[in-house]
Amino acid sequence: MNAFGIAFVVVAVAASIFYGAFAHDIHVWPNKADQPRPMRLAYRVHQFWFNFVGSVSGWLALLKVGDLVDRGEFATRWGDLGLSLVALLGITGYLPLTLYTFAAYGGEKLRQKANEAAAGGGK
Repeated sequence: MNAFGIAFVVVAVAASIFYGAFAHDIHVWPNKADQPRPMRLAYRVHQFWFNFVGSVSGWLALLKVGDLVDRGEFATRWGDLGLSLVALLGITGYLPLTLYTFAAYGGEKLRQKANEAAAGGGK
């Protein structure tokens, strides 16, 4: 591995550990008055894992985007643009929050549809 590769891995691991440890505080609770009671260990471990994996995913996506660019194969295809978006969201610590938000929104929409169907108003 060359010097760039070593530096990339060091930065990626350090950033991923940082976001794993602190992303919940950075992105979720800007107003400390709104923060709930102290988090339990299981929740802290889950948050670390969720945010660490999100960051690592972003760095891996960035590595793949860089490889595509280096080989001259990057194009404005949906897959390449999606990979770039995963890289951007992941390395900035927003990939886990984005995934959680989409999952929560989708779950809420499914609950609404199920309630409408149960009430006889579903189409």
